Amino acid sequence: MMFPEEIKNPQLKEELEKYLRDAIGLVYPHFTKLKYNSDLEFNVLLHHLEKDLEKIPKQKDVLGLMNKDQTISKHLDKMVGTAGHSTRINATRFLTHMIKRLCKSYTQSNIFDIKLFNILYQNFESFFHNDEISLVYVVPINNFKSASLPIVLEGGFIIRAIKDSEKEHIESGRYGLDMLEYHRTNHVLEYRYEEKKYIDEGDNVDYSKRKRQKDPHQEVTKLISALRLFKPGYFQYQIGITNNALDVPMFGSSISHIIRISGYVERYTLEQNEVKEFQEF
Repeated sequence: MMFPEEIKNPQLKEELEKYLRDAIGLVYPHFTKLKYNSDLEFNVLLHHLEKDLEKIPKQKDVLGLMNKDQTISKHLDKMVGTAGHSTRINATRFLTHMIKRLCKSYTQSNIFDIKLFNILYQNFESFFHNDEISLVYVVPINNFKSASLPIVLEGGFIIRAIKDSEKEHIESGRYGLDMLEYHRTNHVLEYRYEEKKYIDEGDNVDYSKRKRQKDPHQEVTKLISALRLFKPGYFQYQIGITNNALDVPMFGSSISHIIRISGYVERYTLEQNEVKEFQEF
């Protein structure tokens, strides 16, 4: 997914920044009083402050500009998604997402994070102005070792260190995994790809008439098979987690259970000097 070469709607960006600065000023004092600082707790807080946020004059201006934008407006209150999943697009949901991201950044610096805002706005316009939706398929892997991270492979694949947020999400227990095994997980195999964007008027989406452009499970399985043929060793994996590649409130994580290798197996290692050889393999 390419970001727009230039801002498509500079007036919207300018008014959105003004609104978000006012919104952060309203939300932040309440945010600092949260006990657990969890997403659920933050969502409840924003729900309670919904009427107050609506009273900020700039919110009406921003929503009006979104509705006047021909490209953005054709998505609003429609079912938007891929060949396998859709969600109804609500304008205020995008505003709430930016408030959450910027409020958490404000906590760390006590200033409005203009750099983060610019990134969020780029993601915002990229989502609405592209004909495809960018997705990322993350496979946590165990029994893998490398001193050359990240390892960038052809075809949209990266092997990298697992992020703390990813590890916390996996260890939350919601996936029913072997936590003893995943406690030792330090790496992920990441696959980035794009799917055609569909926009539907009604709620009854007929997915049977759509064909997926890419099957991430199949693509990852092929890469893992190639890695195993390239050199001895095995790494363990149980699930693949599909998320938005862009930082937008599209839809949540989708989980697919892949395979599990148990028992003692030889650790798989891959170093940077082997990557070129593997690419030519």
